[in-house]
Formats: sequence, structure tokens, C-alpha cells
Amino acid sequence: NTIGNYCAPIELLWGDGGEHNMKNCSSILNAPSTSKAYSIDDGAEITYKGDISIAAISSQSFIGEDNDQYYNYVMLVSSKKFADPVYLNGNTYGNRDILFESFRVFGKEQMPVDLDFKVFDDNSIDVTISEAMTWTVFFAGVIPVIILAAGIIVYIRRKTG
Repeated sequence: NTIGNYCAPIELLWGDGGEHNMKNCSSILNAPSTSKAYSIDDGAEITYKGDISIAAISSQSFIGEDNDQYYNYVMLVSSKKFADPVYLNGNTYGNRDILFESFRVFGKEQMPVDLDFKVFDDNSIDVTISEAMTWTVFFAGVIPVIILAAGIIVYIRRKTG
């Protein structure tokens, strides 16, 4: 079971990209036959013949100038609520499974090796070994000794006072 509130029907258009270029578009999720579609303009019900596609994957393969095969993928889901955390985080609905399987298909192809790696956020800490040892001694030794000494002083003053 999947949930996709307020879906819009997807009309699949087929095209041919030429001798060395192949495009393919496939429906991966169809609405049940009891579903109804309404016009945005006047709210009138729209009649569709056959299944109403609400999710599709488009793929394109082409041969580059270096005679290597390249692939492009696009996934289209007709509802922005399809990836709502409520539907993805639980095991009740199949929305998560559909997305994960689609991403697995996308990830099977090798990436070109000429892409540069870019770090979006660097959270590394630059600390030398001597600085790390100093902080370890401070937090594991000095602070407990100070707390222990304060406790002993309070204990002695209460005993004698």
C-alpha cells in the first residue's frame, strides 16, 4: 500500500532520440481503477481511459564522444506528499520501498571519474596529539581532583563545625 494525497495524473510521452540515443519512460505506480481525477480549473471530473499513472521513471542512455555508454534518470511522482516523513518513517506504507528501489536502480550505473569531490560542510577538528593529551589529563584528572578536594574541605568543615 502506498499513499499519495492530491496526485495529478501523469501523461507519459514516448520519444526517440536518434540512432545512438535511447529514451524510455515507464510508469511505476498507477492509481486504482476507483480513483477519480478532477480539473483544477472548474473542479469537473475528468475521465481517463485505462490506468492513471501517478509515478514514473524516465531513463536515457547515450553514447558519448569517448564511445562510453552514459545514463540519465528522472523519477517523477505526482504528489509532494508522497515523500512525507509520516509515510516514509513507518513500515505501514510502501512509499519508502518504492523510493529506495528507484534509487538502487539509479545507483547501479558507474559515475564518470572526472567529477570533482566537493565538501559541503567540514566538521573536522584540528587537534594535535599533545593538545589531545592535555585536554584528556585536564578533563579526566584535574577536574575530578578539584571536585574531590572541594568535597573533602566541605566534609572537614562540617565535622569540625
